[in-house]
Amino acid sequence: MKYLSTPLEDLVTNIYSGIGIRKPGHSIEEIANRMNILISNWKLPFAIPGVITLDPIESDEKNREIFAHELCHQLQHVGDQLGMPEAFRKLQECQAHNFALQFCVPTFMLQKIKMPELKCECIALIADLFGISNEFAEKRLLHYERQLLGSRLHYLFKNSINTSGDNTHHVTSFKLTNTNCH
Repeated sequence: MKYLSTPLEDLVTNIYSGIGIRKPGHSIEEIANRMNILISNWKLPFAIPGVITLDPIESDEKNREIFAHELCHQLQHVGDQLGMPEAFRKLQECQAHNFALQFCVPTFMLQKIKMPELKCECIALIADLFGISNEFAEKRLLHYERQLLGSRLHYLFKNSINTSGDNTHHVTSFKLTNTNCH
């Protein structure tokens, strides 16, 4: 079964490929340097062309997440959110959050990791390898699981349609397991 990547996953892969990063473990300073972005310290995080500000009081994990969020604004959004309609501002924030999940834990890197059986161990491994919080790692893992499920469903539907002589769509059932630590 072939994994179906999203346009956002492809974009993140291209960004990392363009700056020569293929494995986790790079600091945000190194990533910013390779992207010609200056990281500046300021209490309120924001992005302007070529500069992303981060709060020096925040943890490294939180600043990595904020960096990726602000990077999305820098790469994909224009203008000042202060004067835009609330719905459009919320849309941009959702896009930036989703981008941050993907940028902090790129799918092409995630796919190379041998995952433990327990979900809590997967979360801890992702958090540790990619330098993010457990909460953020859990959200990213959920995104990845949903994408895997979508790829699997696409494969099943495609094969069902291709092998069925009539136009009836057959759904093959499969079991999803979620082994928690409880």
